[in-house]
Amino acid sequence: MEIPGPLPQPYNNLYSSSGFDLIGVLSRVVSRPNPAIQLGPIDLSCSFIVADARRPDIPIVYVSPTFEKLTGFPASEIENRNCRFLQSPEAMVMQAENRKYTDGKAVGKLKEHQDRRLECQVSLINYRKGGQPFVNLITVIPITWESEQVAFFVGFQVDLVEQPNAILKRMKNGSYAINYQLTYPPQDLSHSAPQVEDLMEIIDLNDRSDKESAQRLWSRHLIENSDDLVHIMTLEGTIVYSSPASRDILGYEPARLMGSNVRDFCHPSDLVPTMREIRIASTGASNTINLLYRVLGKSAGYIWLEMYGKIYREPGKGKKYLILIGREKKIPYLSSAMLSTLGHQEKDVWMKASLEGIILFATSNSDYWIAKTMYEVSKDPDRIKEAIKHCLEGQVVSISHQLKTLQNVVSCFIPGQGPNVAPWFLFVRTRYLEATDTPPEDSSTAYIHDGGLNLFEMLESTRSTSWQYELNQLKITNKKLKEQIAKLTGKKRAEVE
Repeated sequence: MEIPGPLPQPYNNLYSSSGFDLIGVLSRVVSRPNPAIQLGPIDLSCSFIVADARRPDIPIVYVSPTFEKLTGFPASEIENRNCRFLQSPEAMVMQAENRKYTDGKAVGKLKEHQDRRLECQVSLINYRKGGQPFVNLITVIPITWESEQVAFFVGFQVDLVEQPNAILKRMKNGSYAINYQLTYPPQDLSHSAPQVEDLMEIIDLNDRSDKESAQRLWSRHLIENSDDLVHIMTLEGTIVYSSPASRDILGYEPARLMGSNVRDFCHPSDLVPTMREIRIASTGASNTINLLYRVLGKSAGYIWLEMYGKIYREPGKGKKYLILIGREKKIPYLSSAMLSTLGHQEKDVWMKASLEGIILFATSNSDYWIAKTMYEVSKDPDRIKEAIKHCLEGQVVSISHQLKTLQNVVSCFIPGQGPNVAPWFLFVRTRYLEATDTPPEDSSTAYIHDGGLNLFEMLESTRSTSWQYELNQLKITNKKLKEQIAKLTGKKRAEVE
C-alpha cells in the first residue's frame, strides 16, 4: 500500500478548531490567477468540501457545516472518502463504475477536468443521506499550496431546486456565477401516512349494493392484475394506493409506496413541473391530467413514467384525489453513425412502428400512414413480416417493395432500443424511388452500436435538466438552423440570379 507523504500545511493550523486553514484555502480560491469560472460571493457559510489532490483517490479532508446540512451526512461519514459516494442513493459507488443513478457524461467531464487540474462546473443528480435526490450544481476549483503543484480541489455545491435564485448570471463561456451563501438546509419532506378509513372509502366495497359491489370487485380485480401502474394520491402528492404493478415497474412493494410522497421518488428537476400540472388540473374545468416525469426505481435507477388520469371528488366530503394509470416510457435509441450511413433524401419518410408493425408516427403524409400496419400499405406483406422478424433479432433490414399505391420504395427496419436491450418498437425509414431508379438488393446486417451519439440523448433519465428545458433548447437550436438554411438558400439564389 502506498504511504502518503507529509501532509500540506493547512492540516496543522494552531488556531483553527478544525485543524484546517480554511481562510487560507478560500483566499487562494478568490485570488487565483486567470480564473476560468467566475464565482459569486463565498465565505465560511457556503456549502463546500476540500479534497486532497496529492493522495490516492483524492479523499475529502474538510467538510463545511452547511455541506453536512445540505447532504444529511455528518463529517465523520464523509471525510477520507471520494465525493463520488453522493452519486448513488446507497452512498456507495466504486471507482470507474458505470453510473446508474446520475449522468455519466457529466461525471466524465468532471473527472477529465480533475485529471487535467482544471476548473469545472457541472450539474449532477446527487443523493442525500437516506436516498433523497437533489440537483447539485458543482463548481470545482483546484488550488496550489507551498508549490506550483495543485494540492487541493475545493468543491462548492448548491441545490438548484431548493435555491434556484442562487444563480446570479450566466457567463459567456456557459458557466454560472453562483451565490453559494444562499444554500440552506433542505425542507423536511417527511409525510404522515393516510388514514386507513380514507383509503377504504375510495377503493373498498363498504356500504354498497350487491350490484355496485360486484362492479367494484371486478374493477378492483382488473386493477390488481393490470400490467399498468395505478396510483391514487392526494393533491399534495401523498400516495394512498398503489397497484401490484409497482413491483415490476418500479421494483417497490405497494405497501412501501403507500403513505409516501411523490417528492420521495420524483426526479428533482421534474418535481416542480409535475406538482404544477397537478395544481392546474385540480382547479381546471376538465379535471384530466397527463404527466411525464422520472421516478427513482428501487434497483433500475431513474425511469420515465407516463401517467394519465383525472381528479376524483369524494362524494359528500368534497375531498379531492388524483387517480392515475400509466407505464414506463422507454427512451429510443438511434445512433448518429447509423443515420449517416443511411443518408437522407427529401422524400424519405421516417416512422415509428410497434413490434406488430402498427405505424405509430410518420414524419410526413401522416393521414396515409398512421394507425395502419406495414402489411396493409405494402403489396408484399410476407416480406415485410420477414423483415420485422429479423429486425427483432437485432438486425438492420433493408428491402425493396411496392406500396399499394403502386409506388416503388425501399424500407429500412431498425431496432429502436439501445445496446443489450430487446427492442420494444421499430424505426422504419421508407425512401420513394423514381421510375428510373433500379431497386437495390435486399440486405440484413447486425446493428452495431458504435457508442456514438444517441439522437435522443437529451431524454436520458439521468440528465439533471427537465424535458421541458430540453424541448425549449431544441426549439432554439431548430430556429437557428432554419435561419442559417434561409440565409444560405438566399445567398445561393442571389448567385444564380
